[in-house]
Amino acid sequence: MPYIGLRYCSAGLPVPSSIFVHGYVTLDGKKIGKSAGNGIDPERLIDAYETPDALRYYLLRHIRSDDDGDFSEKRLEAAWTGELGGQLGNLVNRVLTLLATAFDGVTPEVPRSDLVREAARLPGKVQRAFDSYELHVGLSEIFSYLAEANKEFTRKAPWSDAKLLYAAKDIDHAMISARVGATLAEQVYGLAVVARCLLPFLPASAEILHNQLGIAVARHYDEPLVVSGFKTSSASVLFPRQRVFAARS
Repeated sequence: MPYIGLRYCSAGLPVPSSIFVHGYVTLDGKKIGKSAGNGIDPERLIDAYETPDALRYYLLRHIRSDDDGDFSEKRLEAAWTGELGGQLGNLVNRVLTLLATAFDGVTPEVPRSDLVREAARLPGKVQRAFDSYELHVGLSEIFSYLAEANKEFTRKAPWSDAKLLYAAKDIDHAMISARVGATLAEQVYGLAVVARCLLPFLPASAEILHNQLGIAVARHYDEPLVVSGFKTSSASVLFPRQRVFAARS
């Protein structure tokens, strides 16, 4: 620890009054060491998942910023499939696929709904987590919102209304189309907020999500967020499950 202060002094910089130090990381409950021969190569996992974001996500969310934590490849796999793929990737796929079918991929006007208001509060929650060095809390806030977004999407079941637009004749097409559009637009807006909030955590995946939503990556976090009228793309899949099998081999 004293060496850190000396480095600041040699560089002509003021010595910090406090230093943030993370805890120890164990592997499957055991201390990592040369004698134990249980080291793990992060490059192998990065290559297997074809992105550093799998490992970044696990370490940032499932190991507290200021405490000891345990790493497990099985839990990494569960985080990839159940959280990144199951909560975020699946929602993106469902929303953008239906948007492509019902509105040619173009996001309609965003409504002033409870879900939109909840999404708008998310950046502030993540900022507070960063200010207190609780990065795991920031990711928990993001995925707490995603849980609510998934629940709301399932509750409104816009795919049922979308089927009516093509199958039924004696219905108010304008009303149903507006309802489907509002549901999809609020989801796209929320996903855009999530994409922006994920930039410091999962930069590669966040950039892909921005591209899928048809919006540019913001240079500043306080830039206005506009999604209506932009063309989305449902071609690629975030966090594909087949990469898990590559990681096992």
